[in-house]
Amino acid sequence: MTTDGFGAQYRPLEERSKQLDDELTKLLGELDFLKIKFISSDEVLTEAKDLYGRWPSLEAEAKRKIIENITDRITIGKDDVTIDLCYLPSSSEMMVEKSRNLRDSWHFCYVRLKAPKPPSAKYPKELKTLGDHIRKRRLDLHLLQKQVAEQIGDDVMTIWNWERNESSPQVKFFPPLSNSLVITRYLCRPHIARD
Repeated sequence: MTTDGFGAQYRPLEERSKQLDDELTKLLGELDFLKIKFISSDEVLTEAKDLYGRWPSLEAEAKRKIIENITDRITIGKDDVTIDLCYLPSSSEMMVEKSRNLRDSWHFCYVRLKAPKPPSAKYPKELKTLGDHIRKRRLDLHLLQKQVAEQIGDDVMTIWNWERNESSPQVKFFPPLSNSLVITRYLCRPHIARD
């Protein structure tokens, strides 16, 4: 067999062998990275459990620093709050990552917590009285007491008294209350004081 013939027959195999070696090196690097990631996740879990146990005894400043270090972003929406938490790798882990040249892996642990926005402290805890219903509905509609007072043709102190259960609305206010706050069902109950 001639040199050219030998080269023509074995050169493609040699190139494929080189490609496989390159791919194997890349896969071994990714495997090492995943091992580090797994170890880091276990370490994070262990540290989180330890932190949970120590949290009540930590000072406020220490708690604040911890929260600042693990919080990536807090998004306050109209009806909910989203907190993005992350664990950033140590500098030695980052060096391993750079040597492996892997992308999109800066966060070893990433968690998104999403919950409804807690109601205002002014929000009634229980709906027992008409005043409670008025306050709840007003807050649900994002209205000020002044705005409700203008809509029903009375003053702010009247709304304030109703919401604090100092007094109850007179029957003449039922139609405007029904129109502005849409609380008709409660207004029709027989136990409402009718002045």
